[in-house]
Amino acid sequence: IEYLGEVVSEQEFRNRMIEQYHNHSDHYCLNLDSGMVIDSYRMGNEARFINHSCNPNCEMQKWSVNGVYRIGLYALKDMPAGTELTYDYNFHSFNVEKQQLCKCGFEKCRGIIGGK
Repeated sequence: IEYLGEVVSEQEFRNRMIEQYHNHSDHYCLNLDSGMVIDSYRMGNEARFINHSCNPNCEMQKWSVNGVYRIGLYALKDMPAGTELTYDYNFHSFNVEKQQLCKCGFEKCRGIIGGK
């Protein structure tokens, strides 16, 4: 599944976090290279709702298609139909004071979403 949304600069996304999303606990974004972010809060697809796990069954991959980067979620193993898809968000928080606690249930859970 491709991760879709509006591609904006990291600075623009930080501004949106302060000015527009400050009252929202859920943030739908994915970092690209070169200081760019896919902001899927206002426009995106079902990929933005895929949960984090410290023991994921999928991974995000970046591909260049005709010179344009695309991000997709790919399975790490065969799974039966109906299995919840998860990936490791592995992000650095834009707001260190409000890091999200991880509740994935994995025995070696890191305790927070992001960071290793």
